[in-house]
Amino acid sequence: MKGVSEEFDGTPLGCGASAGFHEIQARLWENIVGRGYSFWEYWYPVLRKTFPGSYADVSLDDFYAAINRVGRSLIRTDDVEVAYNLHIVLRFDRELEMLEGRLNAKDLPDAWRARMLEELGIEPDTDREGCLQDVHWYAGHIGGAFQGYTIGNVLGARFYEIALQAHPDIPQQLTRGDYSQVLEWLRAEVFQHGRRYQPNELSSLRQGNRYISSLT
Repeated sequence: MKGVSEEFDGTPLGCGASAGFHEIQARLWENIVGRGYSFWEYWYPVLRKTFPGSYADVSLDDFYAAINRVGRSLIRTDDVEVAYNLHIVLRFDRELEMLEGRLNAKDLPDAWRARMLEELGIEPDTDREGCLQDVHWYAGHIGGAFQGYTIGNVLGARFYEIALQAHPDIPQQLTRGDYSQVLEWLRAEVFQHGRRYQPNELSSLRQGNRYISSLT
């Protein structure tokens, strides 16, 4: 994992504390920073200049609302943050049922469609839009990894909140296209430790001489 202390190179400590901690790097940057208003205050003028025909009549507020819309999608990676984690819960539940012998693989497509209809009110027409939309199962990644997406969502949101407590000027820095404070904070408080600590231990972050939060 990027940001781990070099002293852990080549050792069992030189990787992330868990799948959830790995996922922090994607979910925090993509959704908290990348969907944030401060981020687009800097980048939206660049986008409009690059694609003038597409965005000339679209205001920053309208663009921001569009990338943070609330809706429903059959595809996890296309869905909004309100519903994203429901896809994770759906897959985890079906996976657990198969591992415990309560669901046969041949019955998975129908079980998937039924749960999508129940939870989101929409139903896939094909397995490509349903249970086979992610590579994890047919790539052999079964048990323990997929829920890291939701764990990463929760941890990323909390860590960003703590980072703002330590550095309230982060949003202003983002409006200038400066991400250094966020990155430096994450490296110092989270990533540099690699697998030195258990996830619940690493979730108790130090700032100076005091703990500022504890996640359990």
